[in-house]
Amino acid sequence: SKGVVYYASEYSKYLYALNANNGDLIWRSLLGTISYSSPCVANETVYIGSEFGYLHAINTNDGVRRWIFKADAEIRTTPCIEDSIIYFGCEDGYLYAVNIGEKKGFEDGRTSQQLPSPSLSAHPNPFRDRLTIETSDKARIYSITGQFITELNKGKHSIDTSRWREGIYIVKAGEETKRIVKIN
Repeated sequence: SKGVVYYASEYSKYLYALNANNGDLIWRSLLGTISYSSPCVANETVYIGSEFGYLHAINTNDGVRRWIFKADAEIRTTPCIEDSIIYFGCEDGYLYAVNIGEKKGFEDGRTSQQLPSPSLSAHPNPFRDRLTIETSDKARIYSITGQFITELNKGKHSIDTSRWREGIYIVKAGEETKRIVKIN
């Protein structure tokens, strides 16, 4: 962006600003934990998510933090910006919309508006010995061969899957269907 490359290192915990022409370091900013989120740049600010659910807003001129927003889980998506709102997905199953300007309908520049929860979410996917399923309707889980495994009522469920076989499973709730994968 404007002759600068922004790069976040999960290992060093820094966000770097490098000169795009010669690779020289312009600044670096210690963020702590960084997830697989890529930086997004708009209006002299770099936005990047982190493993512990923080959305960092860093000044492009000097690497100083402008503000930080806390979501409920890891941010693995690259934020995108439209009309003074920054949007990003989160491992809690929500799509966040955070006002970074003066957008009508939001209280201030650091307020999140969560969109309605999806009617069915399953994470992590793939999973090993534990699976969390959140549903706004009754849900049923089947093996890939169609064998009924279990039924879940509306709500959030943490399921011990340590005795399940490795493979693909189907979760159905209302009109929604998800494929989930058990690995060892």
